Amino acid sequence: MSAMRLLFLVFFFLLAACGGGGEQPQDAETQSVEETDVESDAVPTLLEYVAANDRLSTLAEALEVAGLTEALSGEGTLTLFAPSNAAFGDLPAAVPYELLKAPENSALLRQILSYHVTSEELISSQMDGVEAEVTTLEGSLLPFNGTGPVTTVGAAPSAAVVIVADVRVSNGVVHIIDRVLLPTE
Repeated sequence: MSAMRLLFLVFFFLLAACGGGGEQPQDAETQSVEETDVESDAVPTLLEYVAANDRLSTLAEALEVAGLTEALSGEGTLTLFAPSNAAFGDLPAAVPYELLKAPENSALLRQILSYHVTSEELISSQMDGVEAEVTTLEGSLLPFNGTGPVTTVGAAPSAAVVIVADVRVSNGVVHIIDRVLLPTE
């Protein structure tokens, strides 16, 4: 890791700890549009943002277990619907995170997490007033609904609410959500 990148990560951690990282805690009932307008060489990748965000530490661990770290740190334009730590705690009893992170379940965990990523940038202004679907890296269609008071992703009744929107990163955008989405068959 270069000294400049290390310096940036330390700065990013300090900025986030002081509340200046562009993300403020939100109720599950509200939606916040958070955008970062910083030079592209100073903006973290999806993976760096997840790793630096205390609300996403379980996701950071899960991405590593699932072998998706390279996919989220490379070039390109992606959208990540990032489940918060609380979302992992709310998984159904039949699919607890502890079971998912077992080495023998890494393929299933990879499938679930790939369902949270699209290969196109999708910002909140594109979702406002729209009910549509996007194709995920997992290969399934992920519905989203921006026609109500909050934007949701996933199929009802287990759709997730976007609690923090439009966190710009060097290779796309992150939306923090309040549930882990499970691909439908």
